[in-house]
Amino acid sequence: MNVVKIGSLSVDALDLHSPGNVASPAAEPGGCAATQEAVVLIDGIITAVVVGAILGALGRLVIPGKQKIGCLLTVGIGILAALLGTAVARALNVAHTPGINWIQLAIQIGFAAVGVALVAGGTRRR
Repeated sequence: MNVVKIGSLSVDALDLHSPGNVASPAAEPGGCAATQEAVVLIDGIITAVVVGAILGALGRLVIPGKQKIGCLLTVGIGILAALLGTAVARALNVAHTPGINWIQLAIQIGFAAVGVALVAGGTRRR
């Protein structure tokens, strides 16, 4: 089993290349390793969008007032905040803690709040 980490969430993923694994191409007639890797990639993208939506929403909650930005922009800010927050947490050596990683999550929410504030501030100049 491999652990796939997106943001502060960890998801166990099957090792698709190990012999004897149920998900291996040899176990399925006509199975293809490229197809299975595509499924894992799609799962990763879906997870990134969900984590991005949650982080973007939390970032919007931290900033006072109403922000006139759309849902897709909020999700995009959240995905970027997750990536930046994870990179900063790794640089500070706080990315791998037992249980819920509150420090990394706080860093990610901080990046999301700054991103929402910057984008919302840029759209108010009409």
